[in-house]
Amino acid sequence: MDTSLKGSLNYQKLFESIPGLYLICLPDTPRFTVIAASDAYIYQTKTKREEIIGKGLFKVFPDNPKTSGVSKLTYSLNQVIETKVPDSMPVQRYDIRKSDFEGGGFEERYWSLVNSPILEKDGTLSFIIHRVEDVTEFIQLKQVGSPQAEFAENLRSRLESADLDIFNRTSEIKETSKRLQLVSENLRRKEHLLQVVQRREKFGSWTWDIRSNRRQWSDEMFRIFGLRPQETAPDQEHDWKFVHPDDQDFVRQSINEAIQKGKPYNIEYRILRSDGVERIVHAVGDLYFGSDNRPSEMIGTLHDVTERMKIVDSLLESEDKFRGLLETAYDSIIIVDENGHIEFANRQTKTWLGYEPEELIGRSIEILIPDRFNKSHHEKRAEYIKRPASRPMGRSLELSAKRKDGSEFPVEVSLSPFKTLRGTVVTAFLRDMTDQKRADSQQKFLAETSRILSETIDYQERIQRITSLVIPTLADWCAVYIYEDGELKIRASNQDPLIDAELVKQVVQNSCLLGENRKLSFDAIAKTGVSHLIKNLAEEILVELTAGDEICMRQLRDLKVQGLILAPMKARGHTIGIICFACCKQSGYSDKDLACANLVADRAALAIDNARLYQDAQNAIRLREDLLAIVSHDLKNPLGVIRGFNEFLLEGFRKIDNKCKEVKFTEAIARSVRQMERLIGDLLDFAKIESGSLAIEIKPCVVDQLVWDSVELVRRHFEEKSIRITVEISPNLPMVICDADRMKQVIVNLLSNAIKFSPALGVIVVGVFQNPLGIEFSVSDKGPGIPRESLFHIFDRYWQAKETAKLGTGLGLSIAKGIVESHRGRIWVESVVGRGTIFHFTLPVNDFAIATREPSMLSKNLIN
Repeated sequence: MDTSLKGSLNYQKLFESIPGLYLICLPDTPRFTVIAASDAYIYQTKTKREEIIGKGLFKVFPDNPKTSGVSKLTYSLNQVIETKVPDSMPVQRYDIRKSDFEGGGFEERYWSLVNSPILEKDGTLSFIIHRVEDVTEFIQLKQVGSPQAEFAENLRSRLESADLDIFNRTSEIKETSKRLQLVSENLRRKEHLLQVVQRREKFGSWTWDIRSNRRQWSDEMFRIFGLRPQETAPDQEHDWKFVHPDDQDFVRQSINEAIQKGKPYNIEYRILRSDGVERIVHAVGDLYFGSDNRPSEMIGTLHDVTERMKIVDSLLESEDKFRGLLETAYDSIIIVDENGHIEFANRQTKTWLGYEPEELIGRSIEILIPDRFNKSHHEKRAEYIKRPASRPMGRSLELSAKRKDGSEFPVEVSLSPFKTLRGTVVTAFLRDMTDQKRADSQQKFLAETSRILSETIDYQERIQRITSLVIPTLADWCAVYIYEDGELKIRASNQDPLIDAELVKQVVQNSCLLGENRKLSFDAIAKTGVSHLIKNLAEEILVELTAGDEICMRQLRDLKVQGLILAPMKARGHTIGIICFACCKQSGYSDKDLACANLVADRAALAIDNARLYQDAQNAIRLREDLLAIVSHDLKNPLGVIRGFNEFLLEGFRKIDNKCKEVKFTEAIARSVRQMERLIGDLLDFAKIESGSLAIEIKPCVVDQLVWDSVELVRRHFEEKSIRITVEISPNLPMVICDADRMKQVIVNLLSNAIKFSPALGVIVVGVFQNPLGIEFSVSDKGPGIPRESLFHIFDRYWQAKETAKLGTGLGLSIAKGIVESHRGRIWVESVVGRGTIFHFTLPVNDFAIATREPSMLSKNLIN
């Protein structure tokens, strides 16, 4: 039996605030566990909510030993359980226990009560609503008249027996009259209080003398029907005048059945007030019998419950909306009690788990857990109930659920516990993570594909790796076709070890697949650049693909090919080839497989295109090196001969006449030969730097020696322009690790540039000091400076300023940068137009052997 109070979780506060004395208990006789009570009931019975909720009815309200309230109430409750119809007790004495503060014992109380069943759709009794009205004052008021009658009878008897007592008794009568007057006044106040309560609660009372057919109504009865109190005498016509026409037969039948069976009635029906407004009332009638055991009187109440019904309707509407939200949720939502039994499942459960929601109600949650986890899940669930806590989505727990057909799938689960009177209830939100897992796996596969392809730059090896990567993740066998010289050619293939490699080789090399005049062929797919998915290789598709080639058709059948994906590889706006993915599994291919294949093809195209470009670049470098080798051999040798003969002639002319024109001519030839040798040297050095073959001999070098040797190499040039060079070297500098000749080449290059752009009589400063990066060298001049837009190109190969475009190859600074960086150093430039330029570069320090140097001269001037 479902012992849940429907809506109690959501609407408990509303129930507690309803006017009237209501209590709800379970039909667990003889305990009758209390699970809810209205605030009015708590107040009237002088109890506290925490004292009664979850406890037995008669434990909370024990019987007064002098009365029989428990037995009568137990009988009424058992009648409801047995008959499943309401049972009323018009007037029942049931005393309330006083607190110790009030002196203990019991307080005499009278109640009018109705016990009503709440049934499930299948007729099962879920709860009993115990509604009571405190009629103690009403009963006591009815009992007040008896002492007065007894006293009057006694007085008359005494008057007949003794006239002498008249005088004495007159005083007593006067005193008694005063007391009666006070009692009457008290009775009127309580009657007024009853009327106030009835009016506030819209609760009317009535009596009906069945034999005389006379009726009496309280004032509130008149108001309920839209009449002024006591406006007219109530009669049978009034009873039916205000009953809604559609409900009159039902009300008559209920009253007649109550009279015939001698039982009270408890019904709800509609009335039409005198102003035409429709209201809903709750009527209760208790039957009383005469001395002949025949029904003589009926006493009852009429309660306007229109507002309450609106609240109930609103709650039901709210519950319907809430249920609608649950039913339309993207996730599968399952509500489970603390024993692991499913209480609710939404419609999404059918989509993901294969169960109709009705199939799961009342069954254990373990039915959705894979068998291998059943025992551990039961234990973890028990632990969770002891310490419940919300667990949101995204906790990275690897969980699986089991469908009705026994298949498993990955899920993410969010748990939300909440407390009820029945214990802890847990709402579980299940989300199918199959697609997410597939996407994650695909991303990992694609990342791994990119990583493996990046491990090599070799053109053919990258193509071969592509065919290996996709097996068995995306294909059972795979082939890569590449456009070369305008023709689509097979360049690599691979297959699962269980597949006949020779047969795959025959298929991928069969020319029938490369037809040009058919919509479905490898070549056609490659040329259109649109991938093609063959989910299941049906016979008609097989014929079209192979152009009816019997041999190729037989080979594909022998390989048991079920699906094909033909994905073009596109790079830089052109299709460079096609990848053929073949699946031999019964499931074939899906649209998601096609999407993944396209991503693989994109990465493969990029890798192959880069490898091809790299291969072309390497070929170009080799051609350049061959050309430079020719230049080195075929130009340097003739220059050597020219230089040798020119030096011989120059020496002879100088012996004859040092100022003759022949000396000037041969000196000009010597300068041109040196310039030519420098140009050839720059070309060879740059080629070596570009190819990574620049040879350097690293060893500890003294900084001072490097600088002064370099200055000496350009002495003639700065003397020609009367330029002063200042060298500033910090004392006690450690050695640097470098190739001395190459470093001199860098310094000379920077000095030559400074001399070239410095005016006559200018100043060039060479500085050396230690910084956190190592030893920093600088060469500064006071030349025209370099424009900001030119600074970004200063180290580019073959780049020169317009003013010096014909003074060299434009490789000097590029070579200097290459030499510095080959020493793990850094070179940069600072310049301000009109103020000059400073070039800086750094070299690492020899950390293992630092030489001690004599203090250097801080400044030396070399003046022409």
